[in-house]
Amino acid sequence: MATFDPFLVEQKFNETVRMIQSSPSERIQITGIEHFINEVWEYRLQVSSYLEQLLQYLPDLNNPLLLAGIHPKRFSEFIDQIEIIVEELKDTSAEQRLREYRESLSLLKSWTGENESGNSEMLTGYHGKLKPEYKPGEVLIPVVEEFKSTEQDSGIGRLRKLRVDVIGENKKGASELTPAFGVVGKDSGSFLKGVVSSAEKLLSASKKGKYRNWKATAHLSMSHAWHAGRSANLALAAAFYCEMLKAEEMAEYFRMNPAVCISGDVDEYGHVLPVEGESLELKTEAAFFSWVQILVVPTAQLQQVQDILDHLKQDFPNRELPLFGVSKIEELFYDRRLTIHEKTDAIVHNFRKVWKRKFNVASVITVLVLLGVITRLVYGPVDRNPTYVTYEGEFAHIRNASGAILDSKNVGEIYVKNFNETSSQLMSDHIKFFDLNKDGISEVFENKTNVKSKKEEGFLIYSLNGDTLFDRNFYLDIRFDEHPYVKKELFKVRKFEITDFDKDGTNELLLILNIIGYFSSVVAILNIETEEIEKMYVSVGYLRDVEIIDLDEDGFEEILLAAELKGYREKGLIVLDSRYVHGKGILGERYLKTDMEKGIEKAAFIIPQTIIGNIQSKNSTQKAFEKGYPNFLVHNANEYFTYFVQDWYTGGLGDFGLIFEFYKNLTVRSIVSRDNYDIKAKELYDSGQISFEADGLFLDTYRDSLQYWNGTEFQSEPTLNKKYLEAVGKDSTFYKGFFFKTME
Repeated sequence: MATFDPFLVEQKFNETVRMIQSSPSERIQITGIEHFINEVWEYRLQVSSYLEQLLQYLPDLNNPLLLAGIHPKRFSEFIDQIEIIVEELKDTSAEQRLREYRESLSLLKSWTGENESGNSEMLTGYHGKLKPEYKPGEVLIPVVEEFKSTEQDSGIGRLRKLRVDVIGENKKGASELTPAFGVVGKDSGSFLKGVVSSAEKLLSASKKGKYRNWKATAHLSMSHAWHAGRSANLALAAAFYCEMLKAEEMAEYFRMNPAVCISGDVDEYGHVLPVEGESLELKTEAAFFSWVQILVVPTAQLQQVQDILDHLKQDFPNRELPLFGVSKIEELFYDRRLTIHEKTDAIVHNFRKVWKRKFNVASVITVLVLLGVITRLVYGPVDRNPTYVTYEGEFAHIRNASGAILDSKNVGEIYVKNFNETSSQLMSDHIKFFDLNKDGISEVFENKTNVKSKKEEGFLIYSLNGDTLFDRNFYLDIRFDEHPYVKKELFKVRKFEITDFDKDGTNELLLILNIIGYFSSVVAILNIETEEIEKMYVSVGYLRDVEIIDLDEDGFEEILLAAELKGYREKGLIVLDSRYVHGKGILGERYLKTDMEKGIEKAAFIIPQTIIGNIQSKNSTQKAFEKGYPNFLVHNANEYFTYFVQDWYTGGLGDFGLIFEFYKNLTVRSIVSRDNYDIKAKELYDSGQISFEADGLFLDTYRDSLQYWNGTEFQSEPTLNKKYLEAVGKDSTFYKGFFFKTME
């Protein structure tokens, strides 16, 4: 708005409110609010009453499909504007909505690799209502949602889920697909003709001409919206074919991969046709700013879409979205990433077929035989002791020593892919085994955070005979003085260990709990029988890994924590005596509630970025800490342990880290650089950005930059925490002799 015109403000406000009230689309509503705020931003103090009313219309973005397609940087700017308005108006009614939007922004950033929590866990472990659901058979399609703004027609790109359900055999002589959603446009009466014909041709080829005709319905998420155009036809045809293949009682069949996004039309012969070119940019953005793993487009438009992706990657270089072009529908089934291959066990498959015809006299004997075999299969193998887990397809398979499957957990294809492609140290712990009652059969300890389940996230201990020993989640009330809107929150389990910490003959459960979106982590020791937290230490900053080692061999184990210390924005190591797990950690008094007792670390030290990491962080505008690349610990010898530290963030494109080896007295044994670190250091030296070669002498000097916690501050000389020495009292002489030379 060039000049302040109260009549024009009133007009635009009424138009915006009418748009919000008449549109069921949350995205259109939020776009209208954004447009109005931008129009009056320069004069917002004069129109504060309008803005105050408009804040009441902020929609609830309670579905990941509502977020897909939103540009993170533009959304961040919008949130910043709302926060400024809230502060100026002194209006707290929108604070909860702002917090939800910040959480939504965090998820958007994780999809594009820009978030500090943007690792593989985020996609599968993100808690709450925004976690994407992956149901085999569903497939994503990009759409453009059009609306009329004040001056012109506008559009936004977004995703919708598509599903086809076969409801029975069609006796009319031809297959039939009926949309369960509204269709508009000139081709609304015939737009499925090519879909049905091309799907039937695929089915005929798979069944060698011997197939039945089926009747099915097609569903789109958010059914209140109408569908126009033919860009969903390729996905519809593929989904229809897959569901008919399953209905044909095939032992092997395909399901659509729910993390794939498909755009394209199809004719009755199965040829893939291009879609409207003007919509491609918005549709590509919808897939790019989402959790989509691969985007499928017509081959004829492959280069056009690739150019759009290349442009988007200039601002979001960490987002990897593979592009796949198809010219015929059958090409969707050439690439294993696009579909899920289902294979039914031969015995079960034949039993199902016979059971459907169980009243046929000739089948009775077969049924009885199969029942006997299946009863044996249900009973399972004789050895019921679980020893290891394998991750295949969508399942975590719990196996005995012979490899027989004792139990299976549906964790989703994404989790399996991440587990098999990622170092296990970088993943959250999932399943471990421990014989609690010493009967020779281990119980299963399962972190439900990463499991695809409708149950609340938390922790589960159970035996394979069906007994549940422990099942709870972790809603913890940890307050932050400078962040009063943070209330009771759900923490996720990052790592866990089982051991007898207090040496009373009963094992306890240690959990490392992190919270998505904020900066606190918790070390909790729980009583397995009561499920109660008996000891709790709160760290300000993420805890990535844990090792339990009796460093000084005094009979009490130490808890070693791979940490990121928020107050210093650096990596570090925290050592707790298992007898002193309580209170708030280093710098906790700056953030945590004041009535929490100060914790007593046995030792702690900071491992700062090297000069190489500093240069790289300036180039990428990010430090390793800010991106939260996991650092991890390995206890690989009796004399020492290893600490792997990533020196700067790389978006998972390589290991640019250092390997620290520490003796049990916590002195540095050695520092070794990884190959990629050396390569980057050489590039910086050759280009003149540094005046020295980062060789062994450099790393030997770098060890002097470690900073050690003395109880009140960090210092350059190695030391134990004086507060810890005071706590152990008369035993302090022993620890002084074993660990660092402490300052008197």
